[in-house]
Amino acid sequence: MDPRPVIMIAENNPDLRWLYQHWLEDAGFFVRPVEDGAWALAEALPDPPDLLLVDLELPHVDGFEVCRRMRATGASRPLILATCARPDRIARIRAECASADCVLLKPFGRVELITQVERILGCAGADCYNDMRKLEQPVGDGG
Repeated sequence: MDPRPVIMIAENNPDLRWLYQHWLEDAGFFVRPVEDGAWALAEALPDPPDLLLVDLELPHVDGFEVCRRMRATGASRPLILATCARPDRIARIRAECASADCVLLKPFGRVELITQVERILGCAGADCYNDMRKLEQPVGDGG
């Protein structure tokens, strides 16, 4: 099993999906790309990633519904970073109501994406895996 944090990218634009994957892998993350909301749910519900980068305007099942369904499981993961090409407040508010942890407006750059992913996960790249596992280990009695 790969020790890096797993990020699922749900983006229907293949050029953007490739670009985001490239940026995230270069930053030390393991990436699972999918092209629509139905596929994202089919992959993420049984095997949740650490973070879901989801386009709000996906075909079949939009990103708002993906966010809502992932949160409805009651699981604390995945954390959700939503992307949106519409620079309006309504889309941002809808994403927040669907429980997205953060919303990035397109176009955004590599630094902005990596910064938000690391902020949401609370660590950087491959170090996230070790940091998250340390938090999950029981604390000894010190003896």
